Amino acid sequence: MKTETYNIEGMECAACSAAVEKVTKRLNGVSQSSVNLATKKLLITYDETLVSPQQICGVVNKAGFGCFPQEEENPNKSEKQTEQKSNRRITQKKRTLLTAWIFSLILMYVSMGSMMGLPVPDIISMESNPYNFAIIQAFLSLMVLFTGQEIISKGLSALFHKNPNMNSLIAIGSLCSFAYSFFATFLLGENPGIVHNLYYESSAMVLTFIMTGKFLEGRSMDKTKGAVEALIKLAPEEALLLNSPEDLNYKKVPVEKINPGDFILVKSGEKIPLDGTVVKGASSVDESMITGENIPVEKAAGDNVTGGTINSNGILIVQVTRTGKNTTLSRIISFVEEAQGKKAPISRIADKTAGIFVPVVMGIATVVFFVWFFFTGNFPLSIKLFTSVLVIACPCALGLATPAAIMTGTGLGASNGILIRSGESLEEAGKITTVVFDKTGTITIGKPKVTDILFFEGKDNPFKTEEEFLIACGALEQTSSHPLAKAVLEEVGKLTKNTPQNSSCPLSCDVKAVQDIKIPEYGIQNFVNTPGKGISGEIISSEFSQKNPEEKNLFYLGSWNFLLEEEAKLGQNFLSTNKDLTELMNKMEADGKTLLLAGIKVNKKLLCPGLIAVQDEIRPESRETISRLKKMKLKTVMISGDNTKAAELIGQKTGIEQVFGKVLPENKAEIIQGLQEKGEKIFMVGDGINDAPALVQADVGAAIGGGSSVAIESADIILMKEGIKDVPGAIKLSRLTIRNIKENLFWAFFYNTIMIPLAAGVLIPKFNISLNPMMAGAAMALSSICVVGNALRLRTKKLNK
Repeated sequence: MKTETYNIEGMECAACSAAVEKVTKRLNGVSQSSVNLATKKLLITYDETLVSPQQICGVVNKAGFGCFPQEEENPNKSEKQTEQKSNRRITQKKRTLLTAWIFSLILMYVSMGSMMGLPVPDIISMESNPYNFAIIQAFLSLMVLFTGQEIISKGLSALFHKNPNMNSLIAIGSLCSFAYSFFATFLLGENPGIVHNLYYESSAMVLTFIMTGKFLEGRSMDKTKGAVEALIKLAPEEALLLNSPEDLNYKKVPVEKINPGDFILVKSGEKIPLDGTVVKGASSVDESMITGENIPVEKAAGDNVTGGTINSNGILIVQVTRTGKNTTLSRIISFVEEAQGKKAPISRIADKTAGIFVPVVMGIATVVFFVWFFFTGNFPLSIKLFTSVLVIACPCALGLATPAAIMTGTGLGASNGILIRSGESLEEAGKITTVVFDKTGTITIGKPKVTDILFFEGKDNPFKTEEEFLIACGALEQTSSHPLAKAVLEEVGKLTKNTPQNSSCPLSCDVKAVQDIKIPEYGIQNFVNTPGKGISGEIISSEFSQKNPEEKNLFYLGSWNFLLEEEAKLGQNFLSTNKDLTELMNKMEADGKTLLLAGIKVNKKLLCPGLIAVQDEIRPESRETISRLKKMKLKTVMISGDNTKAAELIGQKTGIEQVFGKVLPENKAEIIQGLQEKGEKIFMVGDGINDAPALVQADVGAAIGGGSSVAIESADIILMKEGIKDVPGAIKLSRLTIRNIKENLFWAFFYNTIMIPLAAGVLIPKFNISLNPMMAGAAMALSSICVVGNALRLRTKKLNK
């Protein structure tokens, strides 16, 4: 299955987007089709073996709309070209709108000047020269219709393609008013009184108000795209290409010409063009435009940098690692645009209504005309009410209610370092009741430190010294990427710092010998990693073999349960009945320490030659984050693979309400599922590879941006900043956006429910009150502007307060 984005031209209202979705979903091989009226884009998932891009564009074109695949190779460039094209279109619309208003105001002066007490020349006065009065109005009205020809032609075309939309309603209403008035003009000789029932000004002003409304609505919608456009503008168009890091003679070239592996020069104060790794130089880099974090980050050789960020000081030589659509900035833009293209489930009622809205309104208007004409015989009144019903109906408000809010909400999130994958994720995050955190790297920093090394001396211990024991542990952990393994290796590095390299060291990394300590020549083979429990391997050492000739020198390092399971396989209970060791462990675990116990087979028994205590530091923002979540009336839970006592201690220090300890990676998702079965809506926060199943199982999964790529791909929300301080902000954003969508939908349905009956003349029998088409057009234009304006209020919200 392939997912692609297409630019759709000619969509004006919810009926248009519904029509595009309808025709594309009918194609065999299309599994999903979603149209965003606000961005004028189609996001479609299809089977390439059953349907082609040509077929997709073909059915869209046949429905009366333009369809063009979005450029993939350089999405930033494509977006900039779209923006330039949009700016030219805005300039043209300004001129057209100005022309329409000039003719409309002159028309209003001619038609209503005398009623308002303004001097009107006798040659075009209604009383003195009614025929000239009508002809000049017809001419002025025709000029306005000409300026609004885009609306009329699109409306009639949509009607011809059996996909009537808002433009169809406006076109029919305006043309009917003009046609009736034009026909009445020829009857002035027989019936001069008919001059009082001309609707030229209504025909023209409806179009002028609609064009004004659409222009203002478009400008407002542009503001909802502000966050994405700001990201697009971050990408420099040129880079300073170097032949090598040593040769600083650069050549300025377009970024499209840069390939992975090339070297570029970044001067002080300039933007970094593409993702890469610093090979020379040091500087502080402003990453606020990507992460929302205002504190500059120090960068030196070996550090990664992101395209679009700013080199604050110093000169950097960077080797490019990602270009085009693979850069972090391009991926963020694509991520946000994809989120804006995917609808929230809350929009389904509006989508269903939009699909039938225009035909229903046309039917209502027709019924209104015949009912009033049948009971009153008043043709001018009937045509006026018919036109008013057509013009006042507003499918745009329905169509924009959801996408306008989602675009603004996801844009606000992006500018604050919160990336939301879809409208569905946004909606689900607003419903959650419980926030579940992984411990390591989420609640804690994820860089545990060794606090204690206990070496149990004795004649059966095959290790002579604590240092030898520690280096053996490091040799075993060198194949693991677990944070606890890194802590052990870091401690080995401290032990061997600033001493000559020893080729006999069992570690494959650059480990040095310790002065006055003889390290036996051994290595480790046959590594076995048991996730969530520990690691084992076979020591290769002649010295060990002499001490233990009948045994394979199997060496274990992991949890207490890991050793007990291995001991049980031997049918022994030496470790499990060792009260001194158990008491020692309980004391250390009560202090919040995680224990790595070593085990080795000696004389057919599993002995514990020593243990390593490790402790991770709690993130500075964890306590405040948990406190904010509690104020939001959310339950907090933490899942940890560490011993229960250590996990509970961290829970107490941070204020987390429920803690699950000794949880294996594969069991995290089961805990999430158990909470869901109790009726909880789960927001899961994690950063590691083993968090991916839990993130998928949760109602909403959030990954910390610095976490593993697997976790990020599995998540619904990505927090670009390091740490968890944006978790409350992400939930607050979701709640605000969904509330805004509900407000928009209420207004859209309320407006149409109230205004269509008013336009149909329900108040005429009792109060003799009716809406003329001109007022109906103004009301319709205002309704869409109100929806977009309400969505824009989200931009003023502060997520971290």
